[in-house]
Amino acid sequence: MDTAGNKTNNQDFRNFFSPDNLLKIVIALSIFILSFAVFYRYVFYLPHKEALQKQEEENRKKALEECLSDAEEVYLKCWKGYCEDYKKSCAKNPYLFEDCPEVLKTGKCKFLLKEWAEDCENRLENAKDECFKKFK
Repeated sequence: MDTAGNKTNNQDFRNFFSPDNLLKIVIALSIFILSFAVFYRYVFYLPHKEALQKQEEENRKKALEECLSDAEEVYLKCWKGYCEDYKKSCAKNPYLFEDCPEVLKTGKCKFLLKEWAEDCENRLENAKDECFKKFK
């Protein structure tokens, strides 16, 4: 019975891998692999890729905001530095500029010399331009 069973098993094995069945097996495996590839792409790959892109965009926006904030700080430091110079000039000669008495009284500069103000504005614009070049 063993030999008869082995013959049947060998014949079943040969029939299973006959050219007709082999073609069906290859087609079935191809469809399975293709289906798995499509499933993986839409279920795992694309959502992960989109999440990474979203995170990168948020990081870029945050970095741009920080850079622009730093640019504003540069502007304010520039203004404060020139304001100190303005106050020193007013302290030396209280009538040098029209608003010297008020500057000396309040310690605040509402105005700067045109060249100084333009320098601060140029520094601000240059810093902002650098931010946009770097993070856009």
